[in-house]
Amino acid sequence: MIVAMLCIAGFFSPLATFYNGAVGVAQFSNWYFSTNATPLNDLQSVAPCALGALLVIVFLLTVMTIMLFNYRMRQLRLIIVSTILLIGHVALMALLVAKFNMEIQAVKEFQMCDFSVRVAGIFPMISIIFNLLAIHGIRKDERLVRSLDRLR
Repeated sequence: MIVAMLCIAGFFSPLATFYNGAVGVAQFSNWYFSTNATPLNDLQSVAPCALGALLVIVFLLTVMTIMLFNYRMRQLRLIIVSTILLIGHVALMALLVAKFNMEIQAVKEFQMCDFSVRVAGIFPMISIIFNLLAIHGIRKDERLVRSLDRLR
């Protein structure tokens, strides 16, 4: 449930902001890369949409997992797939932030550009932790049910 809420919050929040001194020159989100400076207008990219698509898939898998409370092994598999997708999301986000940072620094006026990760940038990592806790709890429940079946 918390993972689904973090996914929804991540849909609408920026992941990173790029600064040239104290002035924000660009913003990176799950859906877009927008620039405030005129020399950077040609850096528009469609690549962040892949992050948004991964987040939508993780959200749908999480909702499906919640609905499958009677089928613990299916839940377990879906959570493992969701965790793998979240790890891919984090890796792709790091790659895209590094790519955009290098492209911004390639422009003469922004050679001293720096970036900061926003709060929504850590939501996928928090979601991974909650998924691992869910995996542990589901395995624990499955062991308990199997031990009760042996007693019958």
